Amino acid sequence: MTARQHEWQSKFEAADKLAAERQAEIEQINARLQTIQEQATARSAQLEAQKAAEELGNLRVANSVLLGALSAQLAVPEADWLAVIESRVPHKHVEVNRQAFFAGRKRSHSI
Repeated sequence: MTARQHEWQSKFEAADKLAAERQAEIEQINARLQTIQEQATARSAQLEAQKAAEELGNLRVANSVLLGALSAQLAVPEADWLAVIESRVPHKHVEVNRQAFFAGRKRSHSI
């Protein structure tokens, strides 16, 4: 290999090394952006659930709104979800939690 070829070979190797380093940096940035997007989506769901709970007049049922949204995405019968609400929520709060659950199911596309 001539000196000139050796020089070019060294430059190509340095460029490949730099490209690999930049690719690793890009992958780290993409991973961070994915995390930020997931956090924003979770925050958006929380805000949407709070909005639905406010419309029902009780911020404390936001979790039932989220439960309703989740239930719309899973293959568990609606009656099973409602049975859990009825068995876990104090009797005087069952109806508003049922309403919140159905509000979440209705809004599941936006939560």
